[in-house]
Formats: sequence, structure tokens, C-alpha cells
Amino acid sequence: MTTPAPPAQADTTTRVEQQIAIIEKMDALRRMAGGIAHDFNNVLMLIFGYCDVLMEKVHPEGPLYSYLREIKGAGEHAARLTRLLMVFSTQRVFQPVTMNLNAIVATSAQQLRDVLGPQITLTLDLCQERGLASVEPDEVEQVLLHLARNAADAMPRGGTLALRTTIVERIAAVPAPHELPPGRYVCLTARDSGTGMSPEVLAHAFEPFFTTHEDGRHMGLGLFSAYAVITQIEGHLFCESHAGYGTTVTIYLPLRTAVAAAPPAPRRPATLSGTETILLVEDDQRVRALLRDLLSLRGYTIIDAEDAQEGLLKLNQARASIDLLLTDIVMPGMNGREMAEQALQIKPHLKIIFTSGYTEDECLRRQVLQHNAHFLQKPYVPQKLLEKLREVLDAPRTPRTA
Repeated sequence: MTTPAPPAQADTTTRVEQQIAIIEKMDALRRMAGGIAHDFNNVLMLIFGYCDVLMEKVHPEGPLYSYLREIKGAGEHAARLTRLLMVFSTQRVFQPVTMNLNAIVATSAQQLRDVLGPQITLTLDLCQERGLASVEPDEVEQVLLHLARNAADAMPRGGTLALRTTIVERIAAVPAPHELPPGRYVCLTARDSGTGMSPEVLAHAFEPFFTTHEDGRHMGLGLFSAYAVITQIEGHLFCESHAGYGTTVTIYLPLRTAVAAAPPAPRRPATLSGTETILLVEDDQRVRALLRDLLSLRGYTIIDAEDAQEGLLKLNQARASIDLLLTDIVMPGMNGREMAEQALQIKPHLKIIFTSGYTEDECLRRQVLQHNAHFLQKPYVPQKLLEKLREVLDAPRTPRTA
């Protein structure tokens, strides 16, 4: 006869089992979200690609052009949703640049006011010192939009959302309100005068799909997505709230000393063509056909393959003429990174661009973050691909390793 566990021990065992079940459930959801995002990004590639082709062929003032513009806008909205799925599944590859956080906040101000509506006042208090941080500007803008939407929901009768930036230094010996490693940070606070959250609600605020709204419009991904983005670029995010006293979200990003990146000079369409030979490796037949046609129309010679094995065979056959390898990462059998390693043994000066709708390859993730690999996140519009091709092809040739 077994002796029953004491009540306290039984409660602890039950909590541990519940936590394990939640972790397993979240892991399954992440894998599912990553798979959905990968497949849907390929669909969006087709929408963006053929939409751009048609927009070049119809008159800009005609009704068909406006219809195509609406289709493209709907595709861009869908791309933002899949980006949320990829952040949730932690399969988003971030490519940060050093930029002034103040500039991103100031540029986003009008879009934030549109989200908040006329009843809510947005105030900015930006520090005089340049707050350089390693970020993706688009992702930071999305974080600000998530915070604005949450603030708007908390202030249905109006109020104020105050954004403030400061430079702070965390010294290990000095107690701080937030648990931070020692160092200097760019700090962004977003404080609203809304209804606030009770301790019970605040405890679940960062959980994906948690929402107090039952209208079907709120997915419960706002704060979770903001937290996921900030932590994946080595930042920290904290939330403080009290029922009836508003909410304050505080973001800390490591302060950088490098010069802020200058925006790339706009290219004329004529400069986006080329005569080089590209080895295109893509397992989705429809995406491969689209890219082959788009690049051929721009003057490139395209040798295409459906998997890594066929790609390496064709590289061996025409190594002298191939200038660049454009390959998806996630493919059946040998993946794109493994293929690149073998391709560089065949041709050490070969230039490579990776592309993917998602990736769990941590090695490639580190390379991209260190700017050792050229990468395009699906879905991308043809213009982005053409610009990236010229950027890589026009760079000096140097032997590289994968």
C-alpha cells in the first residue's frame, strides 16, 4: 500500500505537471505556426510577384492598376500577420542595423496617432543624446504599433499615451527597478492613462493569445509579439500596471557607439538589371517558375534546380559561368546551408544569397546577425530581390566559407 503524498507536495506536483503540459502545448503551437508561415509565405511570394508584373503592364491611371494596388496592399497585410506567426514560432531571422531609436519613434508618430484616434493624445519626449541601438526599424515600428493598439483599447473614452526616450546606465552594485545586466542602454517608456490591469491579468499579459476581450477582434498577440521582438534583438521589456492607474511598458536596448546606418540611396529601375548567371535552387515549383521569369526579364541567365543535389550537379557542370547562388534554406533532404558549404568547396568565390519563409537553423541565424551571410526573408517583393542581387553582385569577390 502506497502512502499518499502530503497535500503541499501533491499541489506542487500538480503545478509542475500543468507547467509541463503548457510548455508542450506551446512547443506544438510554435511548430505549427512556423509551418503555416513557411507555406503561406510562398503563396504571398506568388501574389507579390505576379502583382508587380501586371502593374508594370497596365496604365497607372486605369482601374486595373488600382485593383492591383488593393491586392498588393492586402498581401502586405497578410505578410504582417505571417511575420507575427514567425515571431511566435521564434523562426524569424533578424537582420539589425545600428540606428538612432529617436528617429524611428519620430518617424512612426503619425502612424501611431492614426491608430490611437482623435480622442487620445500622443506626446513625445525624446532625449537630446543620440540613442543608437542595433535594431530592425520595421520591427521596432511594429512594436510601437502594438503598444499603441493596446493603449487605445485601454482608453476607450480618450486619454494620453506618452513616449519617452532616455540613456540609462545600469551599475551592478546599485539596485535598479528592473533586472538588467550592467551596461548602458537606450530606454523607451510608453505610459498610458488607461484602465490598467489587475495583478491577475498582468501575470498573463505576455502569454500568446491571452486577451480580456471577447469580441473576436483581439488575438492576444500584441504584448507577446513586442516582447518576442525585443528579446530577439538582445533587449529587455518590462510592464507595470495597476487597475485604474494606467500601464507603463519599458524597453531597454543596449546602447551602441557605432555611427548610425545611412539609408540606402534609391536605385533607378534601370540599375536593377544584370547579365550575370544565377543558380536558383527552390523546391516550390511555382515560386521557382516566378523567380526564373522575373530575373530572366531583367537580363539574368537563370539555371534552376528543385533541390540541393540537383543544384550541386548543375554547379559542377557550369561552375565557370555561375556568378551567384540564390537558394532557399528549408528544402527536403540537404538544406540550403549544407548545400552552400559544398558549393563553396566547388567554387570558393561564389556569391550566395539565402532566402526562406522561416528557419530553425541557429547557425545561419548567428551568421545573419553577424552580417556574414546575405539573407532575404520571404515574402519579399521583386524590387527587394533585384536590389539585393545588385548589392551582392557588385561587391568585390573574396573567397568565403559557408
